[in-house]
Formats: sequence, structure tokens, C-alpha cells
Amino acid sequence: MTLLLAVVNPRRVRDFAKAIGKDAKMDPIDAGVIAYYGEVVKPAPQLAKSDDAERLEALVERRRQLLGLIGQESNRLQQVYVPEIKKLIQKVARNAEKAAHNDRRSACQIDQAIRR
Repeated sequence: MTLLLAVVNPRRVRDFAKAIGKDAKMDPIDAGVIAYYGEVVKPAPQLAKSDDAERLEALVERRRQLLGLIGQESNRLQQVYVPEIKKLIQKVARNAEKAAHNDRRSACQIDQAIRR
């Protein structure tokens, strides 16, 4: 079963509700306004992401964060001359590299599963 959905800006829906005089804040009214907004505005539908796709996206984002952290720690390492601080920075960078490597391996496995 293919599920189509539209992601819309909540502010636009709220402004739409005000424009049609449905400014009450109750779930049944909100649901009706959202449905009516969809009928009138007809936002472009999108395919819902699979669990694998969402997981892959999260892993890639986490890896990007880890690589950023590695870069930051590398820059800090070049500016520090206190040996104890250097060791701490190196330890953080090594741990981030290990985590990035594990995430990269997981992302590859998920990517292969999606391509099947």
C-alpha cells in the first residue's frame, strides 16, 4: 500500500483557519480545517518515507555531525600546546572517528537493503 502525504507549514494552516473564521483551538475543528486546507490548496503529495529510508537519513546526518566534530577537534589540536589538553582532544577525535566508521558501515548495509 502506497501512502501519499503532504508536509505543510503549520503557520499557513493556522492563517488559513483565521481567514475562514475557524480560529477555535479544538482538535475536531483543527482536523476539519486541515482537511479543508488540503482540499482548497491541494499541496503537492509526497511518498511517505520507509523506515529504512528514515533510518538511513538519520545515520547519514549523525555521520555528518561526527565528521564535523572530527574537523573541529583537529583544528583545536593545532592551536593547543598543553600536552594534557592535546591528549584529551586526540581521545575525543579518535572516539568520533570510531563512531563515524561504525555509522558508515551501518549506512552501507541499509543502503544495500534499500537497493534490493
